[in-house]
Amino acid sequence: MTIEKPTILFEAPNSDINGANLSMLNLIDQLRNYYHFIVVLPVEGDMQKRLLDDGITFYDVPGIEWVSNIHPHWYGIRSKLIMIQHSKIISRHNNRIIQIIKDEHVSIVHINSSSINTGYKAALKQHIPIVWHLREFNTLDHGMNFLNHIKSRNEFRHVQRLIPVSRAVEIYFKNFFRVKGNYDLVYNGIDPKTVFPEPIFDKKNIVVTIAGGINPQKGQKIAIDAINKLIEQGIKNIKLRIVGAGPIDYETFLKEYVEKLHISSNVVFIGLKTTNLEIWKETDIAIVASEAEAFGRVTVEALMHGSVVIGSNSGGTPEILSKTELGVLFKNQDSDDLARKILSVIRNRNRYRLISKEESRKISTLFSIESTATKLKKIYDNILSSE
Repeated sequence: MTIEKPTILFEAPNSDINGANLSMLNLIDQLRNYYHFIVVLPVEGDMQKRLLDDGITFYDVPGIEWVSNIHPHWYGIRSKLIMIQHSKIISRHNNRIIQIIKDEHVSIVHINSSSINTGYKAALKQHIPIVWHLREFNTLDHGMNFLNHIKSRNEFRHVQRLIPVSRAVEIYFKNFFRVKGNYDLVYNGIDPKTVFPEPIFDKKNIVVTIAGGINPQKGQKIAIDAINKLIEQGIKNIKLRIVGAGPIDYETFLKEYVEKLHISSNVVFIGLKTTNLEIWKETDIAIVASEAEAFGRVTVEALMHGSVVIGSNSGGTPEILSKTELGVLFKNQDSDDLARKILSVIRNRNRYRLISKEESRKISTLFSIESTATKLKKIYDNILSSE
């Protein structure tokens, strides 16, 4: 007799191939022998082809985030208008999700980001347990504010499990946002089989990489300033690679800024990559200069490849870097301190070259997708057994 697998419905925040969605795909790949997964996408996008290729059932159901970049000072009429629009879209979304829950016999609704609440009311109405991934601070890392703090807080409080991706995120929601609930810390995981560490500091040029969405919060300008200071000090054999994409006006500003500093031969804009794994193979030093990184998938990817990571002492970055000798912290938003830390790593490169492979192996074990999936399976099974 074949036992039918429980069905997990994932609510995706968008249809891009980004950190949150990649983490979701990796988890589904690890756990699909135990559960049947379906994914709800709010718009058309690159995720559709990826889900088709992976043989994962998905539905396109128009949705919307419940956060906005409206400054709190302007809350009032503008936020109320957005909330009216939001409520109409969410109402239609939830009606569709209710039907999907019934048709697919859904056992758990897993909301894959704190930037959305799509599916919440549908699950509540159908008495379906809710797991909610907290993958971002929203305000600190993306400059986004919840349109209705009281409503958001109340919804977070009435779910079976909240899953922060770092202790920093958990503390933020518990203290600053005053959200109480059942928290289970689960770090994002990376598939170690996709990692092939290469020797570092074995080339003529020192290769420094900063990867992620290009915006002021991610700190690309700070990295550029730090590299410029090192060049002024006579470190000419250093290359900064900026990997990622962002608003055209900000990318243009950064490129013009590099030209103004006359360091175009030392700074290269790589653009967006579907995977950064090849990038890390050529990286000696990775910079994580975000004002507040909730977890830092790129941090772990770089460490797994044996690169030294110099990260800002804010958000979840110190949490990760404290677990390895390849991690170095600099003062948040301080390009002078970043330049000093890069110079220190360069001067001690022989030591880092010696420990790189072993530290890579250690991080690959700590942050493996297998470990992450095992923890999530335990959460799912505990919920299902209590129903």
